[in-house]
Amino acid sequence: MKSKIFLLIISCLLVVCSCKSGRQAARGSNVGMATANDISIVDGRAVIAGINPETEETSTVTSAIITVRTESVSLVDGSDVETMYGFYVIIGSFREISNARQYNTELAAKGFSPVILASEHGLFRVSVGGHNQENAARRQIAEIRANHEEHEDVWLLVRK
Repeated sequence: MKSKIFLLIISCLLVVCSCKSGRQAARGSNVGMATANDISIVDGRAVIAGINPETEETSTVTSAIITVRTESVSLVDGSDVETMYGFYVIIGSFREISNARQYNTELAAKGFSPVILASEHGLFRVSVGGHNQENAARRQIAEIRANHEEHEDVWLLVRK
């Protein structure tokens, strides 16, 4: 009988001791843990912000964190595109349509195919990509950030 009680006590101690690290993580230690905002899809793979997927080394050059905003938008007259998409890659926002048109011209000279969207907030959003799949839009954002450092603040607009 004493050996059964002894084994039960030992088993309980092992369980309690092995759960300690889990309890510490639950109390707020998030070292090494990624949140949904830290993850992006690049070439069909999930990439954690600041981690190079090829070498698994920390990278401080680029971040995979993508700002996402949801708003109603409409195409501005003069846009060559007539199709509305669910997701837009936004590279610039302006209060004045003339500034958005000037930026639109500059981006076209760089090889982008920009369109101007009017937002519900009275801003003119310059988009360089429209997609019906969120992952495709996120891939384009990652490509822009990798190839055009001057556009690292590109973000994702989800159309209402």
